[in-house]
Amino acid sequence: MFAFVLRILLAALSGTVAYTSYEPLGWWPAGILAAGLFYFVLMPWPGSASRENLGRYPGRIPQTTSHRPQRPSMAQGALFGFVHAMACYLLLLPWIGEFVGSPPYIALAVVCSLYAILTGLGGVALARSTWGFLAFPFWYLAIEFARSSFPFGGFAWVRLAWGQVAGPLAGLAQWGGPALVTVATLLIGVGVTQLAVSTRTRISSSRTTWLRAVSVAMVIVPLLGGAIATFNLHRPENTFAEIKVAAVQGNVPRLGLDFAAQRSAVLHNHVRETKKLAEQADQLDLVIWPENSSDVNPFSDREAYEAIASAVSAVGTPVVVGTITHREGHPYNTMQTFLPEYDQSPEETRADSSEPTRTHQVQGMRPGEFHDKVYLQPFGETLPMRGFFEKLSEYAEMAGNFAPGDGNGVLQIPTGGADITTDHGDVAVGVATCYEVAFDEAFRRSINNGASILTSPTNNATFGFTDMTYQQLAMSRMRAIETDRAMVVPATSGVSALVDPAGNVLADTEIFEANHLVATLPLRSGITPAVRVGQMLELAMVLMGVVLGILAVIRRRVKE
Repeated sequence: MFAFVLRILLAALSGTVAYTSYEPLGWWPAGILAAGLFYFVLMPWPGSASRENLGRYPGRIPQTTSHRPQRPSMAQGALFGFVHAMACYLLLLPWIGEFVGSPPYIALAVVCSLYAILTGLGGVALARSTWGFLAFPFWYLAIEFARSSFPFGGFAWVRLAWGQVAGPLAGLAQWGGPALVTVATLLIGVGVTQLAVSTRTRISSSRTTWLRAVSVAMVIVPLLGGAIATFNLHRPENTFAEIKVAAVQGNVPRLGLDFAAQRSAVLHNHVRETKKLAEQADQLDLVIWPENSSDVNPFSDREAYEAIASAVSAVGTPVVVGTITHREGHPYNTMQTFLPEYDQSPEETRADSSEPTRTHQVQGMRPGEFHDKVYLQPFGETLPMRGFFEKLSEYAEMAGNFAPGDGNGVLQIPTGGADITTDHGDVAVGVATCYEVAFDEAFRRSINNGASILTSPTNNATFGFTDMTYQQLAMSRMRAIETDRAMVVPATSGVSALVDPAGNVLADTEIFEANHLVATLPLRSGITPAVRVGQMLELAMVLMGVVLGILAVIRRRVKE
């Protein structure tokens, strides 16, 4: 009984430790420690084993009497997995209930933790096998993949990899995306645990030696791979040009869900901050506003259109605006490009050319390309099974009814300051709006369609001063590493940031302040292995985890 209670406590502790690896704490070694501690919970523990049992389980802690090691049942493993996940998610996800109360956030934590029941079931079975510790990281990934994919597109916010963005394993994202980072984290944690256990075996054997050697390799290989990958980040030969980019954070009038009722105020905040930017910054190539910076549709509201036009005129460069558009009776969460139109006066014709030069005076504005959000947030921007959930909860009617986009994730934007037809020409900007950044295929699609720089505009105002915005920024940083692209993160209320291709934050803002950020960022070419084969590698690792986990479960059931 004591061992059972102790395992429960350690499972909760491992989940708590895992939480500390995520931003804003960002203690990346904690993710490795949590992985190892969780696996230790699932392993056979010393009770008292005979010499016969020691020979059979050479990787286990030695025993001195006649009793067998204490091995948790599969039902207990399921409970340990659930407790581990609940401890982590209850600490990680409170931002969901910031303005709607605790029930929705607790419900989501419970749903996500249900997947961890499978992690515990398969983990216990694998831990009984001599070499099961090699398979456990892949089994864990398989369950993480399922949770990030199903149902309703899954919930990829709680992937273990996000907690490694500041550590030496983050560089592996360019080889295999977040999935490879997750596996590497687990390999090290489980390898350390297995090594610690095997070194306490008093009886030497060739199998014990091999267990120790493999455990050491599980620690060294991911760290070495991460070091090599990190060394290769941000290689200058991949840069073919640079552009001067600004991210505008206009801020919102007040906290809460009703900020949307003050759409006009939010829009004019961003107009005001853009005009301030125009006064303080030299010629810019591109300005990006956040998601929902103009929730007033500028194509149906003349005042909103003129307000945006005044900002575009002041800054004299293309501005990407987060807005709401309607087409064919459906609303879309849209990032819309607005381009300045310049006066072309014959008096400005150069002596060596019959073509007039363009002056710096903006005479108007015209719309350019747009991106409709593809991956919508369930129960936020859209409501699956609306009729059912509206009967179940009063909060359901607050969910949006947006339609998903079907674009290629790229905005082709003419840049070059006052003369927008020269210099860099069209810049291909990859876009993943807010929640989309959690999905692997969002930016991979952008890169495959030619994106040379990325942006993840977001609106986090409804989540107040919670950890949500920092967690999301960590994902954006990981995507920068994964794709080898600079990242622009404008947020309505913060945190906005400019990120280089190595995932380093070059500049950022505070939460709930009006501000802007300016930096010269590289335009990059080339496709990383993660973008080229990331999905196939992840599916291969998932398949391996599923097969090994199921075989371990079947083997254990047969023996019992």
